Amino acid sequence: MNNTRQSVLSGDFFTNDMALKDIGKQKKCSYSPLVVKSLSEFKHHISIGSEFVVTYHRYHPELVGLIREVTEVQAFGFYSRIKDQPEHHWSKCNNGRGFRTDFEVASSYRFMQPTIRVFDTRQKDDSILYEMVIFHKRKC
Repeated sequence: MNNTRQSVLSGDFFTNDMALKDIGKQKKCSYSPLVVKSLSEFKHHISIGSEFVVTYHRYHPELVGLIREVTEVQAFGFYSRIKDQPEHHWSKCNNGRGFRTDFEVASSYRFMQPTIRVFDTRQKDDSILYEMVIFHKRKC
């Protein structure tokens, strides 16, 4: 594993206060990560308007670092758009609902506070599908 990927996977990017301040400056708002300890808590916090950032994605690395906002929640997953970028191709996909993320089985999640790591159930090698950090809801 190379050093860049290792530092992203370790969650250093978002446990670092400086990185959180940089995200806050982008939107003139203070962002603080939400500590999630279980899948039920995770599903509870994923609601319309919730904001999160992906710190690693196996299949879509271009999503890393973009602040996303949940637009629709269903029983088996949720849709999210790139915050303040309605014309972004990931915001316009799925008839304007945004990028779809399925809820995986509970054993696929590792809650590393504040990072949520999701393992790829399609692979049998314990590979990581994505990592994310959810933020407290803020009104800016």
